[in-house]
Amino acid sequence: MGFAIAGAVAWGGCGAGATTSASDGVLTAADLPASMGLAGNHSATAVNLGKAFGQAYPGCAGHFAVFTVDGRTPTPVSAGTTISPEVFSEAARCRSTDQAATVFRHTAGEVEANNVGGTPVSGVGAEAVVAAMDTKRANEYALFWKDGTSLGFIQLSGPVGDRAITIGEIKVLARRQIASR
Repeated sequence: MGFAIAGAVAWGGCGAGATTSASDGVLTAADLPASMGLAGNHSATAVNLGKAFGQAYPGCAGHFAVFTVDGRTPTPVSAGTTISPEVFSEAARCRSTDQAATVFRHTAGEVEANNVGGTPVSGVGAEAVVAAMDTKRANEYALFWKDGTSLGFIQLSGPVGDRAITIGEIKVLARRQIASR
């Protein structure tokens, strides 16, 4: 999942730019633990990867944000390389709750649950699915959520042993993202 989430589906965008505000429904640097040392990344790589996420939420208007340490280029966990902490945040609004439910079922259900073993998680929006995709050098968690007409995705990844890279932390980040709408 995450970067591997069916290839292009992992990155946030839906046609929006990388400049974000809390009203966009994506995380901001203020939402992230200061101890992670993350800042917004507006590199060409981040923007290009973000644009690909439009495929994940067809027909829903969305935004994305990428956060890395010291402006480092985002690194796909699926490549099996050692990476620095990274956070990807995607938020989309659909025209109706029915459309949001359909997109969520496909994106979170068919893609996540079937391809990477995502499991339902309670306490995050109306529905949420979380998955862990660890490699020998990196830990990665991804969480898709739905709440009314809003959809969201967060990916949290970093080197093995980083105590900030946990399922508990991704749930906290998802709740902050939902609250920012």
